[in-house]
Amino acid sequence: MIRSSLSKLACGAFAVALTTSACKSPEPAASSKEKAGETADASDPVGVAKPAPMDLAVGLPPGTPTAGAEPSIEYAAALEPLLDLVPGADDYYIALRDPAALLRLFDAFVGTAAPTVLQRFKEEADVEDVLVVLEEVSKLRDALIEAKVDMDKGVVFLEGPGVLVYGTASDDPSAIKVALKAVGVKDTDLPPTCVAPPAMPGFAACGEDEAVLKGLTPGKHGAAFVAAYKERLTGFDVEQGNALFRLEGPKGPVLAAVSTPPGRMHVVVSLADVAEELGKYLVAAKPDALGMLTPGAAFIWGNVSLAAFEDQIGQAPGPVKNVTETLTGEMLVGGVKGTAGAALVGVNDPFPASGLVSLAALQTDMLKAQLPPGSTVKVEPVDVGGSTTQALHVNFAIDEEGQKMVDALKLEPSAYGFSAGQYAGAVFGGSQEAVKTVASYKPATASMDGVPGNLAAALRSGETAVAFYLPFDALQASVVRETLQAAVASTPGSDFADPKLISAAYDAVSPLSSVAMWLTHPQKERVLHVSVESFADATTDEGKAALAALGKVIAGADSADTYGELASAYPSSPRTLRYKVRAGQLEGGVGPVAMSASFLLGLVAGITVPAFMKYIDRSRAATDEAAAAERAAVAAAEAAAKAHN
Repeated sequence: MIRSSLSKLACGAFAVALTTSACKSPEPAASSKEKAGETADASDPVGVAKPAPMDLAVGLPPGTPTAGAEPSIEYAAALEPLLDLVPGADDYYIALRDPAALLRLFDAFVGTAAPTVLQRFKEEADVEDVLVVLEEVSKLRDALIEAKVDMDKGVVFLEGPGVLVYGTASDDPSAIKVALKAVGVKDTDLPPTCVAPPAMPGFAACGEDEAVLKGLTPGKHGAAFVAAYKERLTGFDVEQGNALFRLEGPKGPVLAAVSTPPGRMHVVVSLADVAEELGKYLVAAKPDALGMLTPGAAFIWGNVSLAAFEDQIGQAPGPVKNVTETLTGEMLVGGVKGTAGAALVGVNDPFPASGLVSLAALQTDMLKAQLPPGSTVKVEPVDVGGSTTQALHVNFAIDEEGQKMVDALKLEPSAYGFSAGQYAGAVFGGSQEAVKTVASYKPATASMDGVPGNLAAALRSGETAVAFYLPFDALQASVVRETLQAAVASTPGSDFADPKLISAAYDAVSPLSSVAMWLTHPQKERVLHVSVESFADATTDEGKAALAALGKVIAGADSADTYGELASAYPSSPRTLRYKVRAGQLEGGVGPVAMSASFLLGLVAGITVPAFMKYIDRSRAATDEAAAAERAAVAAAEAAAKAHN
C-alpha cells in the first residue's frame, strides 16, 4: 500500500514539473564559475553548474534555418552530478534535471487552448471536475514555493527501494509532503517518512524505511551511466536529455531519455534487447524518395531488407516474382506533390511492374463493381519526357457535396496506378501531372522543408530505417477546417455532428504542430525516437507572438489573417512554413498537404482499428470461455456435494 503510494508520489512529482514554473526558493545569482559550467561546490553532490548551450541542428550546415531546429538547451541541473546521486551501479531510476522546462512544454501544448475550450462546456459535470483540478494545480504551485521545494536541483526516483530524492532549501525534509497536503492530498497517499540524508546535502528523501533513507549515499556512478547512454542511444546527444531513465527490462536494463527544448518533446529509447526481430527486416538508408513530397506533407518512409523475404520471393508466382526481384526495398506513403497521397515502392527496373497495369486493364469490369456507380476505370498513356507510360486511371463518381470538397481543397477525384522511372505504385487525388512527377523523379538530397530538425538530421545521416511524420498545421487552415467540419457534420448518424463539439475538438488540438516517430541503427542498438512539436512556445519573442496568435484564433479571430500576419512578421524563421500553412498561403493550395495527413491517418486507422477489434474479440472469447469453465466447475462441485449427501 505504502509502496504504491510512493510510486504515486513519484509520478506526482513529475506531474508537478509539468504544472509549476517556480518550484524553487530564491537563490543568489550564479557565480562566474557556475556560468562557466564548473561545479561550484564539491560538497554539493549535484552543484548548480549548467551545461553549455547545445546546437540542436545536428548534421546541418551552420546557420541553416531548418524547421523545428532549436538553437540551444540549457537545463537547471548538470547531468553527471545528478546521476551521481544514484547509490548503486545496477540501480533502476528516473532522473529529472529541469522540471521548469517541462512546464514550458505544458504551457505550449495545453495552457493556451485548454482553458478556453473547457469554458465552453463548464456546465458539464466532468468538465467542472477538470476545472477544479486545474485550480488545485495553481494552488500547488504556490504551496511548493511556500514549502521551499527546489526543483532546480533535480529529482531522482530510485525504483528499487522506492525512494524519491528531491532538492530542497528548507530545513524540513518533508517539504514536498507539506506542499501536497496543503492542496488536499491525503496522508494515505504519501510516503510515511522523509529525511535529509547526511551524505546528500541540499536534498531530502522520502520513502518507507527511515534507516534506508538516512543511509543513502551517492554512488558516484554518473560517468558510467552517461557512457552507457552514449553507447545505447546512438545518434542522440545525451547532454540534451532532461529526463533520463534506467528501467528494468525483460533482457536487462532499458535505457531512455527525454529531451525538452522549447516547443518539442523528444523521447529516445534503446530497443536493443527487446526488438531483435526488427534488425532482420529493416535496413538503414538515405531517404531518396522524400524529395517528391510537398513541403510540410505527411509521410511514412521505410527501407526493407529484401533478404529477409528471400524464401517467400522464391516461392512467388512468375509475374509476382519478376516484380519482387526489381524492388529496391525503399517504400513511401505520403503527400507527393500534386496529390492527396501516394503509395510507392522503389524499383530498379519499372518494366515488370508495368505489366501488372496491363493485367489490371483486363479486369476493369470487376474493378468498377467495387467502386461507386458511375466511376470509370481505364488504361491511358502518360507522356513523360518523350516516352510513354501506361497508367491505370480510376475516376471516382462523387456527389455534389463531394465535388465541393475536392474543389475547395484543389484535388481530383481520381487515382492512378503505374510503374515508371524508379518507382511503382499509385497516386490519389491528383492528375496526370502527379504521375509525371514520380516518373521523372531522380533521387537527390531531399530539402526536408517542413520536417522538424531532429527528424531531418536523422534522415540525412543515413542511419534511419523507418520514419513516420504526421503534421497537423494544414488541418487548421480555415479552408480545410471548414470543409472537413462540413463533411463530418453532414455524415448521417455521426455522433460528432454537433458543430460545438467539432469546433472544440479542433481548438483542443490546435497547439499541436506535428508528431514524428523513427527508428535508427536497426541492426544493433535499434534506437526508437518519438518527437512531438507544439505550434509555439513562450521562450522567445517569436514563440510568444505565435502563442498570442493561437489564442486569438481559438477565441474566434480569422485564422488566415492572424497566421498570415505572423508569417509576414517572421519571414526568415524556421517556423515560417507552419505559419503559412495555417494561413493557407501555400502555392497550389493547402488542401493536398492537409489531405496527406488525413490519408495517413486513414491508413493507420485502417490497419490498427481492425487489429484492435480482433484483439477485443479474442479477449472477449477468452473471457467467455473462462466464465463457462468456471460455471462448469461450480456445477460439478454442486453435483458432487449433492451426491455425497
